[in-house]
Parts: sequence; structure tokens; C-alpha cells
Amino acid sequence: MILRRCCCLLFLVPLLLRAGTTPIPIHFEHVVGERPLRFDTTMYQNEQHQPYAISMVRYYVSAIRLHCEGNEDVTSEKFFLVDASDSTTTTITLPRVPIGTYRSISFTIGVDSAHNCSGPQEGVLDPIRGMFWAWNTGYIFMKVEGTSPVSPSPGHLVEVHIGGFRQPYNNIARIELPIVEDPVRGIYVRVDVGAILQTLDLSSVSSITTPAAAAPITALYPRVFHIIRSTER
Repeated sequence: MILRRCCCLLFLVPLLLRAGTTPIPIHFEHVVGERPLRFDTTMYQNEQHQPYAISMVRYYVSAIRLHCEGNEDVTSEKFFLVDASDSTTTTITLPRVPIGTYRSISFTIGVDSAHNCSGPQEGVLDPIRGMFWAWNTGYIFMKVEGTSPVSPSPGHLVEVHIGGFRQPYNNIARIELPIVEDPVRGIYVRVDVGAILQTLDLSSVSSITTPAAAAPITALYPRVFHIIRSTER
């Protein structure tokens, strides 16, 4: 009988350790303005009334932090590569978050300077993922590609590759957004890809592939990332 009780207690210990925690999913939903993002088949327009289609959206999310009222913040030091065409990457789940009142979420779009300078990486930071320029310029933090009939590039290509971790063109960006409902339901981040191309004249600027050229695009991130309620989906 004593042995059986001990076994029961040992079984309950992991449950007690997890008591008061819950998984929190963070969903990244991609749009162009008010329209859902559809790859290749849908044409959109920017402020110049220039048509374009999107074929790729990828970006690194790292250093996620949930800011808690009256308690310690919850942090994740992992790197995540979000690919808007792959639904297995567009939800990031923080597995055991203490139950509490969280006022905001913050995260980095990009890869910190230490990992840019640390030589070959594995996992989502493996250069085979196609998100790496070279050892002197480092990772591509965000990649948006598509086509436009007004683009002078071969194949009418449009490409915006944002990277750069050295001054004066440090394009590592920190985003902080308010949490507007119980995060147990999930945190929904709307990503307006159209805001990245909205102000570009694609007939003259169809390729952005250097840190200097990408810096003005990084300044547009407040227009790109928004929190929405689960009922707004």
C-alpha cells in the first residue's frame, strides 16, 4: 500500500510542477491591406497604382517576450523562421507560460549580431534555408519576393531582402504590441505585407538587396505588424 501511494505521488509531481501554466500560441496572419495574402495568383496595387503579385514571404522572429503585470516577464530565446506559405511555421507556441495578466508582447524581426558573427549555424539558421547573404553582411531578416509588370528586373522580378546588423545600417528591429484579450485564446499578429511595397516605385526600385537600401523599409514595420482580436480573423 505504501509503495502504491509513493508511486501515485511521483506521478502527480510533474502535474503539480505544471500547475498554473498554459501554452500560448502566437499566430501570424498575412494580408495585403484588407485582403488575404494569396501567392502568385492575386494581383495587388501599391500607392503608385502599380500591380504586383507576391510569391514569397519569409522572416525571422526571435527573442519573444511576454510582458507581465506584477510578475516576471516570460521570454523565449529561440529563433523561428516564419514562412507565410507554410502553415506549420506561422504559429509559434510558448509551451508553459505562467497564468497571469500580460500587457504586451515583443519580439525581434531579425537575427542578433552575435549569431550573425558566429559562423555556420544549424536549424532554422542554417544557410541552406536561403536566408543568408554572406559572412560579412549576415542573415536576411525578411524576404519578400514577387513580380510586377512594371518591374525592369529580369522576369519582372520584385525582391525586398532586409538585413544588416552593423551601424549605420543596423536593421534588427524590435516590435512591441499590446495584448488585447486573454492570451490563452491565442495571440494574433496581423502582418500586412503590402505595407512593405506600398510606397515603392516598382518601375525604378524593384530590387532591394543591401542593408543601406533596406533601412527605409525597416522603418515601415509599425505599419506591417498589428495585433488583432480572435474575433477579427
